[in-house]
Amino acid sequence: MRFLACLGISFDPVEPGKPYHKPFVERLIRTLKYECLWLKNPENETEAAEVLDHYRLFYNTERANQSLACSNRPPYQAFPKLPDLPRVPDWVD
Repeated sequence: MRFLACLGISFDPVEPGKPYHKPFVERLIRTLKYECLWLKNPENETEAAEVLDHYRLFYNTERANQSLACSNRPPYQAFPKLPDLPRVPDWVD
């Protein structure tokens, strides 16, 4: 948590065993499992990283998102210009 604070990232940890405190994160993890990992069933970490990279591209560019902000459009179509994030420093003390 200190590392995130050094990068200027705000965080809001969830108490263990309380997934209902962050339902959007839980929904994303469930979607990843059902629509990606359980279908492709990667055999190792390298394969899993590749499968997740492909799914992330599909999720952001093709898959309709039912959130109010996206209005049933893929995220990159709903938000074509995202703000630039600051570069992660090479070293944090």
